[in-house]
Amino acid sequence: MRKNILANKIMSIKTRTRLRLCSLRRLRYLRQWLRISKSRDSGWIILGNNLYWTTTGGKSWENISPTPDQTLRSVEFLDEKTGFAITSKINSNQTISYLFFYTNNRGTTWESREIISYPLTNPDAFSSSINISFVNSESGWVLFQRLTSSNFNIGTLFRTSDGGDSWQTLPLPVAGELQFMDTLNGYLVGGSQNQALYRTADGGNTWSRFESPSNLISNATLPNFITHELGEFVSLEKRNHGTVLKVFGT
Repeated sequence: MRKNILANKIMSIKTRTRLRLCSLRRLRYLRQWLRISKSRDSGWIILGNNLYWTTTGGKSWENISPTPDQTLRSVEFLDEKTGFAITSKINSNQTISYLFFYTNNRGTTWESREIISYPLTNPDAFSSSINISFVNSESGWVLFQRLTSSNFNIGTLFRTSDGGDSWQTLPLPVAGELQFMDTLNGYLVGGSQNQALYRTADGGNTWSRFESPSNLISNATLPNFITHELGEFVSLEKRNHGTVLKVFGT
């Protein structure tokens, strides 16, 4: 119900593009909330460098942060117990390390593994955003988007099939937001204006550009699939008289 109300609110905005963009981002966060929550009372939020969980619909929060002495960069939960987090820390030897954390008890305890370390002089050392997508406790992907100007979308994609014990680097056509439906099928949206949508059917080994009904798409969301065949995504389409929100289905 909350999703429908928010979608109707977006559709009613007619004049201010900034408000449309803000509402579209809220819709992305709301989808994530609904995906991880089995009830309307449970969910998580990142505030500063801390991760909090609620089981009371936001009336009270518990700090379940994986570590207090590292920078919390990204979080994803498969359900109300199984979660993943990425942190970073700068070391005394002038390197930066990115660590993967896993919990199966809603943050009571966390296990950690290092994904990769870079010298601080390496162009890949600093990431503007990190996106996590896991389909079970063993198989997942982490996308690091390099800190560059808005005209460039460069990143590195890592995959694990053993719960984070080892990581493989995969090709990446563009950096952005990532979501996998299973161990083979996934979607990627990126570009300077989130106008490029890609699909993989082999776990991220290869990617193909998704041809949408319009070539004027910008600020697209990741597809939201109810089943492997039934899904939709939302985008903002630029026109001469303004910006129009569109929903594409398949």
